[in-house]
Amino acid sequence: VVLASSSATDEDSRDEHTFKLVAGDGDKDNVQLSSDGNELSASTAFDFENQATASIRVKTTDQVGQSFEKTFTINITNVNEAPTALSLSTESIAENQAAGTAIASFNITDPDAGDSHNYSLTAGDGDTDNASFSINENELIASTAIDFETQASYQVRATGTDAGGLSFTQTFTITVIDGPDPEIEVSPGT
Repeated sequence: VVLASSSATDEDSRDEHTFKLVAGDGDKDNVQLSSDGNELSASTAFDFENQATASIRVKTTDQVGQSFEKTFTINITNVNEAPTALSLSTESIAENQAAGTAIASFNITDPDAGDSHNYSLTAGDGDTDNASFSINENELIASTAIDFETQASYQVRATGTDAGGLSFTQTFTITVIDGPDPEIEVSPGT
């Protein structure tokens, strides 16, 4: 990716110049760039979250060998990056959960630290049991009572979307753990 084109000011207006990255004070990020003619290109991808600026040292030389060196600071612009993973705090739940119970919470991995996220159940492959749940903020809520004898597992498809509109979608299989069922009181016949 070409980042910039170099130019030089010279008293000899007809002089042509060559440009190259050189060692010296301010050259700490020269290895991330390359120069070809008067173009400066990135040889590696810049990531604002890891580095907000880059410092390079450039040397320009005219046709008769006179040169000038200068250090430049390149500001790296932050761009919104998509979330890279979505998970649930648990994918196994005990049976006998009442409708309205929060059974798990969503966690999202996003390169943009501090980004806010919205979660939704989304249609598509793996949405078999989406109707059995709802989402409140980042919590997955049971819309119906969870009973192992009725259904031993649920499959849901959820999406986490960041403030910039980029998202990550994941399908989850939630296993219901069988437990003791409440005793049913039977009255003796007369």
